[in-house]
Amino acid sequence: MFQVQPNRARPPISKQPAPANGLSWGLLAKRQGRGPGGSGGGHKRATQWAASTPGLQTRKESGRRRVLEQQEAEGAPGAGEAAMGARGGTLLLLLLLLLVVVAVLVSCVRPENPPDVLSGPCGHRTVPSRVIGGEDSELGRWPWQGSLRLWGTHSCGASLLNRRWVLTAAHCFEWSEDPDEWTVQFGELSAVPSLWNLHAYYNRYQVENIFVSPKYPGTYPYDIALLRLSSSVTFTKDIQPICLLPSTFKFENRTDCWVTGWGDIQEETNLPYPYTLQEVQVAIINNSMCNHLFEKSDFRMNIWGDMVCAGNPEGGKDACFGDSGGPLVCDQDGLWYQVGVVSWGVGCGRPNRPGVYTNVSQHFSWIRRTMINNGTPRPGPSPLLLVLIVSWARWLLGPAEPTWPV
Repeated sequence: MFQVQPNRARPPISKQPAPANGLSWGLLAKRQGRGPGGSGGGHKRATQWAASTPGLQTRKESGRRRVLEQQEAEGAPGAGEAAMGARGGTLLLLLLLLLVVVAVLVSCVRPENPPDVLSGPCGHRTVPSRVIGGEDSELGRWPWQGSLRLWGTHSCGASLLNRRWVLTAAHCFEWSEDPDEWTVQFGELSAVPSLWNLHAYYNRYQVENIFVSPKYPGTYPYDIALLRLSSSVTFTKDIQPICLLPSTFKFENRTDCWVTGWGDIQEETNLPYPYTLQEVQVAIINNSMCNHLFEKSDFRMNIWGDMVCAGNPEGGKDACFGDSGGPLVCDQDGLWYQVGVVSWGVGCGRPNRPGVYTNVSQHFSWIRRTMINNGTPRPGPSPLLLVLIVSWARWLLGPAEPTWPV
């Protein structure tokens, strides 16, 4: 770091060099006869007179101060211009300093090369699946599964993307969009953990911000939302993030994907005590087939945009009320990827009425952009740096100390 040393001294008053004996040139010249009224033998008398006069030096200093005060009041020739130049230079330096500080602060909040927020380890689990449908799960089998809770009570499903971000459905917030009323529970098998389960409350995180898709019209399509948590999630073997992909084309027509949640187990049948997480294996149904199924006369609906269907044409395997916002996931080479978000359906598990999900890949760019633009800022300048900056500014603006002529 370099320092610019400004000129803080007032411009010295122009003068001739002082003689060696300490007297002013005017007095010495007069005593030696070279000034007006002087005589040739006056040097000795002048020296004796100066030595025999104790108050001479004091009167000289007093007179010098009076001359400087008068010149300062009236403005010495060229002093005003020099002072203005020095002040202008100081202000310019201060302006440059402020610009540097602003640039540093901006670079601390918004990095030039933002990290890839979706590139970390994800999609891993330690408990394998069983080929079942609609039965109790096991702790750790779906470590990204979260319970989105309104006033402490389970309302929707959710999935963990990284330590601060959660994915869910936009329609879950039709009752409240106040983040202070929402929390997300991770690492628990039951939607209603025991009051004595301190581990459950330790893994319950407050929602800080709710970001609903700007395309969401209040109903499907574009039924997707991001949540930013107020604190970082602690990863364990039972709490891990899910992976996302910009394209899920390779998962079309897969028959071995899974949907999980704490919703109803049948139409108008609530999940019974102890409210254990349910899992069901479903098939991904392409949109052409899904549109054909929904063309029946009892309920017509176009499957388009960001919708994707999953279930069985025969029925019996589906998400239901209370599963909204939960993940539809498929595995690829040992890693698990989220394909859809539980959105809507006609009843639960009816024949020819598969569940309809929000296609996550069509929102990949929005998800990534939202996470980067609203991520945690990098640490700003240290307190020591701020103190140095303030001290430097005060030093630049400090009063100039006078330099007295000798």
